[in-house]
Amino acid sequence: MRDIAEKDFLTVKEVMQILRMKKTACYNLLGSPDCPFQVVRFGKLIRVPVNSFSKWYGSLEERKSIH
Repeated sequence: MRDIAEKDFLTVKEVMQILRMKKTACYNLLGSPDCPFQVVRFGKLIRVPVNSFSKWYGSLEERKSIH
């Protein structure tokens, strides 16, 4: 698999693995209007833009290092 930095979009499975979430919880997050990062739908496919996800995930890492 290519490095995340080389990709434009993450799959639901990749988001699940990164966040260590179960399938149902991940789909609930991605379908929520409160989802903290952008979610794109191509017909039935759900994808997450890497730049949006990385920005959000990076802000979590920064908060962890502050506390």
